[in-house]
Amino acid sequence: MTKHLLIHGDSLALPRQGVCYEETWPYFLQDQLSEWHVLNRSLDGNTSEILNSDTDWENERRLDYFEPSAVIVQLGIADCAPRYLRKFESTLVDSVPSDILRRALLFLATNLRSRSQKRAYVPRSRYEANIDAFLGRCKAVGVPKVLFIHILSPSEKYLAKNPTVASAIKAYNEVIQKMTMKYNFVQSVRPLADSIDDELEIADEYTLEDGYHLNPEGNCRAADRILSTLQEQDPM
Repeated sequence: MTKHLLIHGDSLALPRQGVCYEETWPYFLQDQLSEWHVLNRSLDGNTSEILNSDTDWENERRLDYFEPSAVIVQLGIADCAPRYLRKFESTLVDSVPSDILRRALLFLATNLRSRSQKRAYVPRSRYEANIDAFLGRCKAVGVPKVLFIHILSPSEKYLAKNPTVASAIKAYNEVIQKMTMKYNFVQSVRPLADSIDDELEIADEYTLEDGYHLNPEGNCRAADRILSTLQEQDPM
């Protein structure tokens, strides 16, 4: 019987300009795990809210009907990143029909405000609650293994755009680490290196010009680290 590996992620688990599908870490995993079927349910801009949808049917299908033998979660940067606009403000601006007015509002926001953690799309407490609830569901239906990928340590390029993001990433990654201690079926891995310091040193080398999305080499490195972590205790 084919085993299912379910991935919940954001744009970091998807192809984009400079990274084709065959160069993404989910593709690398599928290539290595020939007896598994990888279900990549990632979407641009996904936050931890997706783990606990208000739709009961979606929650049921996610774990009860996919019946994953392992789950990988790569969510957090869209939750924690300091923003110019709160989520509801961003939604309102996006709904403005006039392109000129929309651009004007964005110009005002980015020039009259600085990025703030207070405007993060998902507060840390809510992030923790989302993850905890999801893991509770995983435990209830008997998912044997869940792997969280830590939010990537920020490169110099990314820090130049968002100077306060490092502290936010650290705080939200602490939530992931807390969950590994609470649930014995949960593991975590950093995408590029074992320590924050080591990851900071190489983040620019393995990311695209935006300073955050992994380039093909970064995706390959992340895939190797993910696969190694999943196979640490018992081979997949």
